[in-house]
Amino acid sequence: MDSLASSASVAALSASVDSISGDYATGTALTALQAEVDGLVAIQSDLTFIGGWDASDGVFPTSTTAGEYWITETAGTVDGVSFAVGDKVIATVEDASTTTFVGNWLRDPAPQFDAENLTLTGETTADSLVVDGLPVAPTVKSAAGADWLWPDPFFKRVRLGEDFDGRDVWLGDVAANWEFVDNAVFPNGRALQSDDTATGLTGPIIPLPASRFPAGSDLTVRMLVVGDVGVTVSTGARWYDGGSNLGGDGISANEVTATSIPQMVTVTCLAAPEGVDGLRLYPYVKSGTGTFRILAMWAYLGQDGPAWPVQDRALDPLREPRPDTYRPQMPRLASKLVQGQWASVAFLGDSWTNDPVRIMQPVQSRIAEQWSVTSAGYISTATSAIFKPPLCARSRSGVWVESDFGPGFGPDGAHATTDEVGASFTVDPDSGAVNNAIRLHYLQQPGGGTIDCRAYDSGSEAVQTVQTVDTDGALSYQTVTIPHTSGYAMTFQVATAGSGVTIMGAEILNIAAGEVAVHKIGNGGATAADFLTIPEDYFGAAMTAIAPDCVFLTLGTNDMSGSVPPREFREQIALICDRIRAAKNLCDIILVAPAQNGLTDRVYRMQDYADALFDLARDQGFGFVDLFGVFGPNPVLPVSAGVYQNDFVHPNQFGGQMIAGHLWDACFRRLT
Repeated sequence: MDSLASSASVAALSASVDSISGDYATGTALTALQAEVDGLVAIQSDLTFIGGWDASDGVFPTSTTAGEYWITETAGTVDGVSFAVGDKVIATVEDASTTTFVGNWLRDPAPQFDAENLTLTGETTADSLVVDGLPVAPTVKSAAGADWLWPDPFFKRVRLGEDFDGRDVWLGDVAANWEFVDNAVFPNGRALQSDDTATGLTGPIIPLPASRFPAGSDLTVRMLVVGDVGVTVSTGARWYDGGSNLGGDGISANEVTATSIPQMVTVTCLAAPEGVDGLRLYPYVKSGTGTFRILAMWAYLGQDGPAWPVQDRALDPLREPRPDTYRPQMPRLASKLVQGQWASVAFLGDSWTNDPVRIMQPVQSRIAEQWSVTSAGYISTATSAIFKPPLCARSRSGVWVESDFGPGFGPDGAHATTDEVGASFTVDPDSGAVNNAIRLHYLQQPGGGTIDCRAYDSGSEAVQTVQTVDTDGALSYQTVTIPHTSGYAMTFQVATAGSGVTIMGAEILNIAAGEVAVHKIGNGGATAADFLTIPEDYFGAAMTAIAPDCVFLTLGTNDMSGSVPPREFREQIALICDRIRAAKNLCDIILVAPAQNGLTDRVYRMQDYADALFDLARDQGFGFVDLFGVFGPNPVLPVSAGVYQNDFVHPNQFGGQMIAGHLWDACFRRLT
């Protein structure tokens, strides 16, 4: 038994009754139609599918019970009523006539496609545009500002048997009676096929990150389904949290009888419980024998959304190939450079940034050719984990204990601590460097000590003493800026140790008109999640002090190596960007996608992370620069091998020069 489409049929007949009533107060037509409505209302919850029907034979099927219905397999006309393939013919009375339509049968028209424009017509008609030969409904945003939760409606990115693939998720095993087949309706996509022999709970998962789908939200999922005649298709659905089934409260789905004409399955999910981070879908054959195919699937927040999947260039980067650059204008930094003001640029990332020859130093050299770069910028006290930047030297004396991510405190996730009186950290600008200030980054803490800041232009006398003791018993990230003379080193020496003195690093600065401070904030092996282990207030205090007008953020290689799901990577990068913008409002952010590498046997491809960065840049208005085109598709090919180190993962100095040229052309050349 099923009730598919019967409510729509009742509505259609009722409209016919209303139309006729406007012309005739009584009459055979009105009486007959009203009888059909009354009959269908009585049986609409008790429909029984019988089989396929050939309307070209000129007679109706043989029926004994009201509510039996057939699906038209061959078009034809019976008793003056035309039936198209996919139409349902429903008996409204017992022992319905095989020759007379009125008073015996109801035609329930199937949705039809306009062959030229692929515009859906029939009871599921939606106002839609036709873009590139495909119907497109406008994007519908919820009050929360989120929209599409499954942005791959035509299954172009999903791979079977993988938990994650880019932004979309798949539950189950490739062997569980699922496969991709040709999509006869949407030739630019694929169709997801299963049959009545499928076992187990397998199917797509729609990820619902808390940042876009808070508890209590409603979700709507739609699927266009075709299949063998007589196969009734529906879907189960369950809320879940990290693999834990949270049940199906508030979830309902209709069922459809498949034909060669797409039918709509709608899943309504109300009031998501606390802790939800995904929705599991289990499409299945409810009755009948044969296969069904999901031609398209889309999901959105709320209950009011388009009846068509949006195939929008802004939602599917495969429709518009990921560009080499996107929004690289850097308006804040550009304004300062053009006006000759002091500016600050930060490079934040993993080993591609940590080793200055790979990105930071060659870009810094290019900037210096046009503007002025005479100071070293930020330099970490963690000498073993973090490379020093150009234009300076550094050293430590005494016993220091370095800390890296979790619990590292500095903007690069590192710091060093000592409890030895006399231990020191020295920064020494190169002889040709110019600077007029050095800013110390340190931790204020209960039981801390004091630091003598000794400038060698003052005969190594302490020019300032910094107290690191916090009398309120709290930890806090602090900075102090000390005037300084070019050509001389500065030593930060522990005068009293207390329970320990912690230094994150120092900035060597030349704060002057037309000067650009370039900061290297990199840490080898870093993932996006690593930067989120830095206490948020510490990271914010460091970025507030550094005050970048533009941040070039390069992460993803280690995320790929560790098989971090790209959707999680995107969320983590978004949080890092949020923290940067919270510290420096309107800071320009350029997301730099690392090139392909020689890592093998990883769950995801490097381009999945590049796609995630591009998607985020497009959604949030950040800049994006792709290095794939610079290094080529495969690092072990001769055309690419010369710009990588022997590990085929890290660029060498020649690769660094290529990156610098690409970033310069994309972001800076227009300003010269």
